[in-house]
Amino acid sequence: MSLRLSADGAFSFSLKAGTRQWRLLEGAGGEPAASVDRSPFVIGRAKDCQLVLPESHALDKTTSRWHCFILRDGDGYVLNDGSWHVLPETGRRKPSISGTLLNGSKVQASALREGDLLAVGPWRLKVSGVGGASIDLDPFLRLLGGAPSRSVRRAELSPPPEELLARVRSGSDEAGRLDAVLDYALAGIRPAVVAAILEARPDGSAGVLRSRHREYGSRCDVRLSPGLLMGLPGRRAILSDSCLLAPLPGPEGPAAFLYLDDRGGGGRFTEADLRMAEVLAETASSLRRQAGRRP
Repeated sequence: MSLRLSADGAFSFSLKAGTRQWRLLEGAGGEPAASVDRSPFVIGRAKDCQLVLPESHALDKTTSRWHCFILRDGDGYVLNDGSWHVLPETGRRKPSISGTLLNGSKVQASALREGDLLAVGPWRLKVSGVGGASIDLDPFLRLLGGAPSRSVRRAELSPPPEELLARVRSGSDEAGRLDAVLDYALAGIRPAVVAAILEARPDGSAGVLRSRHREYGSRCDVRLSPGLLMGLPGRRAILSDSCLLAPLPGPEGPAAFLYLDDRGGGGRFTEADLRMAEVLAETASSLRRQAGRRP
């Protein structure tokens, strides 16, 4: 099944005869969902978009002619704010007038997951057909909470492998470069099935910055309880048979962690795996510092 955008509200969709172009209609007189079967799939008021939004003086202030677009990314989909075309006068894509919201937060680029809610101006579109994996980290975080931790000695670490650095350099933005780190972890650390960068926030909450699954790629919905992550030793790496955690180092302590687990497959992580994870965490930390973020 292809990706579908369903109406979450009093509107519907109409497929233009003889084309693959959709129009958004006020009211429920059309189809309840539009299929995303092209890449890029551009959403906006312009007549060349794949999903054409209504025109009105009021809507001109909330939706752009080319508001956002969806790209196929391997076995997943990525939502991007702004125009697909690069503006000749700036050499860049033009951001949307009011921003593109995913699950209530403005995004520049973000992988789409099953059940996501995309908001464009006054319209909310529910994402389905992405597939992928639903991942609960809590059982593994509890295992880490009972496992011995070890101090990270920077002098023990080897330089990042040149292959890793080449993959990182090929990333077009911070998200792509962090994904390259996670992909390298899945390729080089045999037991790992899930790789993620988890963020511990100053307000006591926690979130998933980036995540990858060995089979599903970015098409994974990762959930965790903030209290379990915040309760782990912040400056220490932790290793258990089925999961490991390596802090991203920083002057004020880590704000993020590299996390790996085997999804209960019995792979058994080793000290060598933890050492490699610490190298990858150091690389990810450097990328975040370059982007002007906390580690």
